[in-house]
Amino acid sequence: MELKDGKLIQLLREIDESELKLLIKFAKSPYHNTNKLIVLLLQKILSYHPGFNHKKLTKEHLYHSIHPEGKAYHEGRMNLLMTNLVSVVQEFYMYQEFQKDKILQRRLKGKAYTNRNLYKNYKKEVEGVLVDLEESPYREEEYFFQRYDVQRDYLFYGKENIPKYLFDSMEDLDMFYTTAKLRLAAEHITMTKRINTSVDVKFLEEILEELDKKESLPPVTNIYNKIIRLRKEEKSTKFYDEIKKVLFSNFHKIELKSQKFIYQNMVNYGISQLNQGNEKAFKELFLLFKFGLKQGYSMNNNIMTASTYFNITSISTNLREFEWCYNFINNYQKYLPKEEAYTTKLMALASWNYFVGIEKDHKCLYKTLELLREITYNKKNMFIFIRSRLLWIRTAYDLLKYDPSYYSTLIDYIKSFEIQLKKDKVLSLEIIQRYFAFTFCVKKIIKLNRKDNRSVEEIKKVREEIGIQKKIALKSWVYKKMEELKTPPKLT
Repeated sequence: MELKDGKLIQLLREIDESELKLLIKFAKSPYHNTNKLIVLLLQKILSYHPGFNHKKLTKEHLYHSIHPEGKAYHEGRMNLLMTNLVSVVQEFYMYQEFQKDKILQRRLKGKAYTNRNLYKNYKKEVEGVLVDLEESPYREEEYFFQRYDVQRDYLFYGKENIPKYLFDSMEDLDMFYTTAKLRLAAEHITMTKRINTSVDVKFLEEILEELDKKESLPPVTNIYNKIIRLRKEEKSTKFYDEIKKVLFSNFHKIELKSQKFIYQNMVNYGISQLNQGNEKAFKELFLLFKFGLKQGYSMNNNIMTASTYFNITSISTNLREFEWCYNFINNYQKYLPKEEAYTTKLMALASWNYFVGIEKDHKCLYKTLELLREITYNKKNMFIFIRSRLLWIRTAYDLLKYDPSYYSTLIDYIKSFEIQLKKDKVLSLEIIQRYFAFTFCVKKIIKLNRKDNRSVEEIKKVREEIGIQKKIALKSWVYKKMEELKTPPKLT
């Protein structure tokens, strides 16, 4: 039985090269493990690090390699050894994190002292934690929570009544709640724009009103405040410019996880601008994506989401950055989740071929349709599937001037897409309405495009019908195709 996909190998695969000797030393410590067979098993398995893909990496082979020659394989004993080794590796993980977190070490020492009535020692650790927190350059959720928590504990378990700790603890609790709430509220706004949910964000308006009364705010809290206002007032660029200035100039003063959060909200804002027909957002998003790739914002734990990968592809191809985009598609495929990599790259290449097709060689449009046919629906790749349908419609439309036979196929495809949208129970109502507005506009444009002698009045009427649609998916593309009908080309 091969072990390469088991829990133990998954854990060991993430062990850094520099940690291998430490892990073996940890496993040899009698305090953590007293079974010498576990050490031998660990050393044998680590001989296959980092790939762990050798054909001899089986339970049977490992069992015989750590036992005397001739000893019969015993499934139960081997499973017990594996289970115990998993526990040792998990403890090593925790130990490594504990070693990095000096504040956590102080807090646990303080707790140990209180459990043993060593008050003076406990007080020293409390004061040490507060000093360590003040020396930290960051003023974010964790900072406020730690200050609140340690001072609260001191007030209730200490022997002295220190008013400063009471007042500071209450202030820190407020700042923790406010900062954390703003961050979650921004994420909620993004989610409600994508999927169908009606959960309200309680107390958000009260928090925003309270923040308006304050003369100054901690930097990250202030940025989150601006992010919420930006997402609620997406027609204004004021808050965007302020957030961008902070991120580009002072990112080193903000924790990486917060940098990524701020960056992603800027990206979300840019995408919303595109949905409103603001073509200037293409260039802005491209600059953002390049900055994000340089700073490592586009990945978590060396993994890039399918959505991020495709968005970067889509924006760069829209700007005709064909060489840059093609290199990106191939160089970053390895960072995609394995189960999504194939479909996501298909979609990216389809998008690339589409824009090359309309810019340079229309034969690439056929290649786009060929790639899109391989993308099938399932819940895990729903958004890629929807995007593939939208791209298919645009590609088939642009092929009409070279191959009018696509007309009936395109009309049937649009009807099929609309049926799928009506059945969908996951997408938000706003997004579904955008897609229906898109198909409505495309059908109007197709019908007008089919007419050899369309009049100015007919074009004006269709423009008015499209103009009534307030929210349209791919609005800039729709308007561009409408503009092309001003001088009526004849289909050949």
